[in-house]
Amino acid sequence: MMRNNGGIRFLAVAIAAASLSLAVPACRTGAPEGTRAARVVMVSFDGLGAPLLERWLSDPTVVTPAGLGGMATEGLKTERLRMVNPTLTAVNHASLITGALPSETGIVSNGYRAHGDALNRRTNGFGTVSEAPPLWVKARAAGLRTGILLWPGADFSSRDLSGDFGISWPVRPLIRAEIIELDPSEAEGEPELASVDGVETLRWRIPVMVSGEELLQLEVAVLDIQSDGRPRFQTIAVRSEGEVSWRYIEERGWFDTQVMAAGPSDIGDELYGAWSKVLHLDVHRGGVRLYRGAFNRLLAFPRDFSNRLTPEVGPWPGVPDEKALETWWLDMGKGIDLDTYVEQVERLDRYLDTVAQWVMDNEDFEFLLAYHPSPDEFLHAGLIVQKDQWAWSQGTAFAAREALRRCGRSIDLSVAGLWS
Repeated sequence: MMRNNGGIRFLAVAIAAASLSLAVPACRTGAPEGTRAARVVMVSFDGLGAPLLERWLSDPTVVTPAGLGGMATEGLKTERLRMVNPTLTAVNHASLITGALPSETGIVSNGYRAHGDALNRRTNGFGTVSEAPPLWVKARAAGLRTGILLWPGADFSSRDLSGDFGISWPVRPLIRAEIIELDPSEAEGEPELASVDGVETLRWRIPVMVSGEELLQLEVAVLDIQSDGRPRFQTIAVRSEGEVSWRYIEERGWFDTQVMAAGPSDIGDELYGAWSKVLHLDVHRGGVRLYRGAFNRLLAFPRDFSNRLTPEVGPWPGVPDEKALETWWLDMGKGIDLDTYVEQVERLDRYLDTVAQWVMDNEDFEFLLAYHPSPDEFLHAGLIVQKDQWAWSQGTAFAAREALRRCGRSIDLSVAGLWS
């Protein structure tokens, strides 16, 4: 789908993953012959196949005239085009950016054994130079400046896998996420935090460890700040090492933690961050079930671009925690619930929107590639449609359908932001 807006040509691409169909955009400028757009922005929403897109377009509670709905009516969309096979992220993104089949790009899977390699050797399809030149290589040869924001197959590890600037997918977090059960019997008091109704404030110190060494301490406290004659733990207070003031949140509230640290591949200290959530607060005993998020940093290139971008957008928020959701599908007393997972999807979309907007406002470029993994991320862990799935029930199937619609609304917001 495409729209021409004030000299910027937006090309929205829906790419299939797994068994979904592929909806590849057709291109129409609507401008007089011989004119040229000052900028072209190409955006991939991975996993958004034609059937799912058509379902969203027919649902006014998902799409809006400012987003996908407007692009479908004012731009150009296709309902059915043939995908390249196999319908995997690395394969299709390589074909989209080269216009060549997998037999010509040489990228035939997300991970594969290349012809002639040893049986135990695997090639990463996301970090392999295509045998057919991608558009960013051709743009560079034509003297055009290109930005790449997460596009699969551009990891900035070599010139052929790099734009002039951009961000790449973090390989792994500095510290993985975990779920922590805070036991009231192991808590201490906290005189700084005044509690009412006879409830004694409880506080825990949580060490955050890297390779056996403490990186920082996270403090969590629970208390009663509502003087209503009902002694209950109703409020959570958090702060990290070095912070003087406490931050107050409610049950199921999120909070972020940032720290300067050096990961295994970092030359010096970098800004890392984590998003954590209070999954449950026992209002009677004061126990807390805490999801302490993974610590990640933004990988941006070159260094000058990273130094300007990171302070404006903050550290990489991390991808939705698929493993924790899978655990919850099996046992809803464990892992993270579906609502928490979708909140992670939405946060990642808004972060990528912020990055793209900052780039469009502050960087000179002629061609920008952007990538949203959120539909694909959700479909990997949240697609509950068949009775023979181990997590299927009428309730889980209904919840998964509603969560997918929330993902659609998030994508609609992203498209609307690009148009504005």
